[in-house]
Amino acid sequence: MQSSIARHKARELQQYGAKVLRNCSDVRVEHRARAFIAINRSCDSAALKIALQAPDAMLDAGSSVRLKSGNTCTVAAVEVGKQTLVLKRYNIKNFWHGLGRALRPSRAVQSWVNAYKLLLADVATPLPIAVLEQRRWGLRLRAFLLTAYTPGPDAVEFFASNQEHAALRQQVALAIAQLFYRLYLLRLEHGDFKASNLLIVDGQPLLIDLDSMRQHDSPQHFQARHARDLRRFMHNWSSDDATRLLLSQAFYQIYPEQAVLRLAKI
Repeated sequence: MQSSIARHKARELQQYGAKVLRNCSDVRVEHRARAFIAINRSCDSAALKIALQAPDAMLDAGSSVRLKSGNTCTVAAVEVGKQTLVLKRYNIKNFWHGLGRALRPSRAVQSWVNAYKLLLADVATPLPIAVLEQRRWGLRLRAFLLTAYTPGPDAVEFFASNQEHAALRQQVALAIAQLFYRLYLLRLEHGDFKASNLLIVDGQPLLIDLDSMRQHDSPQHFQARHARDLRRFMHNWSSDDATRLLLSQAFYQIYPEQAVLRLAKI
């Protein structure tokens, strides 16, 4: 029964992914000469519209707090109106990188779509606020994603700082296993399951960095991809036997089908 419901939900997610790139009840879309913009209707405001006219200025504002700087992306906590949001700019590293990205949906748009899919599937992720693709002559340039700011330790930090709280550690381990199993049922591959991409907020896991996430049609192919997600996640505790054992036990408690766990060498 659970698998049947999941298959129905997986089809619903695919349809919803296309929906949030056009005007609908949840999203307002603007096609401009030099930009594509989609805004979460529940978060639309005059301040947000003004901010999206100059996204680089948000990153450079004195009130912004840089969270990550790199060749591929720049991330900061920024102020929009009276709200603190997270702004992620997907950079173009060089001419060839730009050429390769020009005709494909940006990683910002992929993250936007995937965030809505997760929320529809009851998987916690920061609320998507807006996405902006800069364009020229129909080609995609840099792109920006705004999401809600949801502070919390990542999974490694959480388990390291709660060594004396056995019940809380077990509760969070089970919640993480349930999140993974939900992704498994929906055939959703995250693609970059570092512990830093799983925050623990009020005792619940929250999934971030969704630009590599994809939904699979083939159950057989997906098994290997899910096992890779599991292996990547568990690798974070290769030198922490106690936490690794706790998480392993949680996975075996939650997954009725355990072949994929053995494939992941858990």
